[in-house]
Amino acid sequence: RLAEHKALQDNLDFKGADIDSLYDIETAAACSHACEDHPRCLAFTYVKSEKVCWLKGEGYASKSNPNTISGAINATLAAERRAAKNTSAWSLDDSLADEGEGGKYDSKPAQDDDSSWEGR
Repeated sequence: RLAEHKALQDNLDFKGADIDSLYDIETAAACSHACEDHPRCLAFTYVKSEKVCWLKGEGYASKSNPNTISGAINATLAAERRAAKNTSAWSLDDSLADEGEGGKYDSKPAQDDDSSWEGR
């Protein structure tokens, strides 16, 4: 998943443009995953000593900081991943399908009386 980042840089802090903060995040990789899943996140900064992940929108500045790891995501790939996650939750459940009187997925409609299908 880190391949979705343009760059993952140690000792770099993206300042400003905070859209969310997450605490008790164990790794920069987990922080990057949180950014990928957030609809407005374009970048992140992970504070190593505090295990805090700062999600960033537009307009952040870069500054050197030995206690941080930062990355900017590929917005197109992240959007595709979010869309795939949303659509994968909507799978067809066979138990919800209309079985009709003739059995599951019967191609002809159920008869409403004893007459034959000819002449209808």
